[in-house]
Amino acid sequence: MAGMGLLGRLGYREKRLVAGLFGVVLVVLVLGTWLWLETRTAALAEEYDDGVETLEQLRAEARNYLQSVEKKKALEEIVRKNDPRIQTAIDAIARKVDVRIIRTESEERSTFDKQVRYEAKTSKRQVSFGEAKEEGERKKKVGAGGIVELTQPMEFGFVEFGGLLEFLNSVEAPGRLMYVSSLEVNLKFGSEDFVRGKTSVSTFIYEGAPEGQEEESK
Repeated sequence: MAGMGLLGRLGYREKRLVAGLFGVVLVVLVLGTWLWLETRTAALAEEYDDGVETLEQLRAEARNYLQSVEKKKALEEIVRKNDPRIQTAIDAIARKVDVRIIRTESEERSTFDKQVRYEAKTSKRQVSFGEAKEEGERKKKVGAGGIVELTQPMEFGFVEFGGLLEFLNSVEAPGRLMYVSSLEVNLKFGSEDFVRGKTSVSTFIYEGAPEGQEEESK
C-alpha cells in the first residue's frame, strides 16, 4: 500500500492539490469522451442522411427508368400496329379535303388529292426512341429491321390556302401516327388565295427485330 503511505505522508494542502488534479483529469476525460461521442454520433447521423438521400435518388432513378421503359414499349406497340402504306393514308386524307383548285388557269371545286403528285420515292430512316442523337451524327442504314421512320415527299398544284391548312391539320390529327416533316409553299402570282409547293409526310413503322436481336416472345 505504497500509494496510501505516500498520501498519508502528504499534508492537508498537498492532499487538496492532488484531489484537485485528479478532479481536473476526470473532468477532462469525461468531457473528451462526451465530445468524441457527440462527434461520432454526428458523423453517423450524416452518413445515415447521405445513405437515405442516395437511396431516394436510386429509387427515383429506378422509377424514371421503369416509366421510360413502359412508355417506350407502349410507343413500340403503337408503331407495330401502324399501316406502312403511307401513300394510301395520304390519299385517303386528301380525298376528304374539299378545296378550290386551279387547273389550266381555270378555277374549280374539287378535292385535295386531285392536285397531289408523288414524284419522289419513299425514304426510310432507322430510329431508336429514347436515345438522344448528337448533332451531326450519321443516320443509321435501313434494312436491319426495328422501328423505321417512313417519309413520303409530294408536290401539290395550286390549291386554296385554307384547303392546304385543312389537309396539313388532318395529317397531324390526334390518333394518327403521322406528321408534316417539311413544307415549301409558293403563292400564285397575282393571287392571294392560291398556293402550290412541296411537302413531306412522315410516319413510323415496324420492320421486325433489329439485326442481331431475336424477336421477343409474346
